[in-house]
Amino acid sequence: SPKQLPKDYQAEFAWKFYKQISQSFETNIVGSPYHIREAFACLSNVSLPSNTLSKEFQKAILLPRTNLIHTRYDLQRERFQCRDELRVATLAAGLGTKHVLDGKFRSTMDHCRMFQTRVATDHAIKMTQKLNGVFWNASNNEMRKFLSPTDIDVDWDFLIINSVILSAPWKYQFKPSDTTVCPFYASKSKQIYTEFMQVEGYFRYGYFSQWNLAAVEVPFQDGSPYSCLLMHSIDGSLSNMMKNYDHNRFREIYQKLNEGKTTIIMPKSIIRVSLKSSNILKSLGLKTPFTEKIWKVFNSPNGASLGEFMQKVTIQFESGVGQIVKNIPGRDLGNQFIAHEPFVFTVFDRQELTPIIVGHLIEPTKTEKPKSNHLMCQNPPRWTFKG
Repeated sequence: SPKQLPKDYQAEFAWKFYKQISQSFETNIVGSPYHIREAFACLSNVSLPSNTLSKEFQKAILLPRTNLIHTRYDLQRERFQCRDELRVATLAAGLGTKHVLDGKFRSTMDHCRMFQTRVATDHAIKMTQKLNGVFWNASNNEMRKFLSPTDIDVDWDFLIINSVILSAPWKYQFKPSDTTVCPFYASKSKQIYTEFMQVEGYFRYGYFSQWNLAAVEVPFQDGSPYSCLLMHSIDGSLSNMMKNYDHNRFREIYQKLNEGKTTIIMPKSIIRVSLKSSNILKSLGLKTPFTEKIWKVFNSPNGASLGEFMQKVTIQFESGVGQIVKNIPGRDLGNQFIAHEPFVFTVFDRQELTPIIVGHLIEPTKTEKPKSNHLMCQNPPRWTFKG
């Protein structure tokens, strides 16, 4: 039984994180709780021993002070680094002219594979230009103008920024759906015409009336350490579906999926979201604000203040260049996962079932193309929309 497995604090934090940000966003959301928690695990190594951080982190991000968590991140880092589907860049920057990054902080960030820089100016615009230039290089020219001057307070001692970009190719190639442009039912009263794509093949699928959801696993190309799970609610309410959701349920759902002939239809979309972790962690129980001097990362006996940990995540639902699925014989329709309504997605580590990215799509990319024959589009959801 999944309930007998050891507690996965990283995974439990991922679902706490998702539930919290889903309350703050009325539209599409995506975040990488894995990389936020990984960074704070590194920072815990350079926090002042006299502060109250330990108990608060235990509550907010479920971070017991143990070497086991650092060993796990090290092993996962090695496994994830061999692929480039998920491109991650993190920069820790000392700000202002008062302090110099000390050796322990530098070695800790090196170990965690974070880039480091120091911006010796007290001018917000110059800080922003410098940091954006450094991060442009650190992200292999993928993240341009990450920060604006309004993101920075010149009184901060240091800042961490993190970029996560997923463009993993699917194992099987999606193609334009037979109707291509159809309505997506964003709410009971709102329809958005968007481009859909579809694939028919043998996928792991499950319909769980007891949990008010249907789920399907959409694998990435062979050899990828990641996979993707899509879930939509049966009654039309994501909040009802996720109300009692935790990692035990995720594992149980995953174990109960059965492979069979399945058609997946979903909208083509790109989701980009920026998150500031201070408010998220505060809502999860971190009472000591970032502005308290609790990290001893500079040559100062009183520690230093983290200004903010900012994250930007980009995920693409595109057709890709996967294997072309041959026509499957038989007249049986098989399972149908038709995402013409809001759905939750999770990119997770296939080996340990740990969520890396979580989010939901409520409003897909709107298309300006002519509408398809509406009668040929998938029928509207049969449920009474409650979300």
